[in-house]
Amino acid sequence: MAIPDYETLMLPVLKIAGEGQEHRVSNVVDQLARELNLTEEERQHLLPSGKQTTFANRVHWAKTYLSQAGLLEATKRAYFRISDRGRKALGGSAPSASTTSTFLNSGPNQKGAEDSSLNSSVSGATRRTNTTKAKKSFCRKSAVNKLVR
Repeated sequence: MAIPDYETLMLPVLKIAGEGQEHRVSNVVDQLARELNLTEEERQHLLPSGKQTTFANRVHWAKTYLSQAGLLEATKRAYFRISDRGRKALGGSAPSASTTSTFLNSGPNQKGAEDSSLNSSVSGATRRTNTTKAKKSFCRKSAVNKLVR
């Protein structure tokens, strides 16, 4: 099995958070590696920088994008829990594409603005950045949209 990309890991991270308690990211990395039956070689594969495993990096990015969509909230450094929006998106079971789409396409922490899009909140952020960061933002929006399809 290949190491899953961060897009593939977004839903499993959200489901783990859906258990309701606070989670440490490193514990979620270990839990997902076991659930996905990653080999020891896949678990230990390092990024080109040699400072972090590829799998841990991808889990962290999945958590980051879920947080930006307002589905997870940071409780302290390296810890997170599901937000009210995330709970609502999960609806107590596996989320449907339309339900998840509603929340992932809403900007983070938008009270009563479920119809606002992630595109507009990301676009606002990218106006303050350079072109390279804007391209990365576009990739993130695409990843979030793939999760709900």
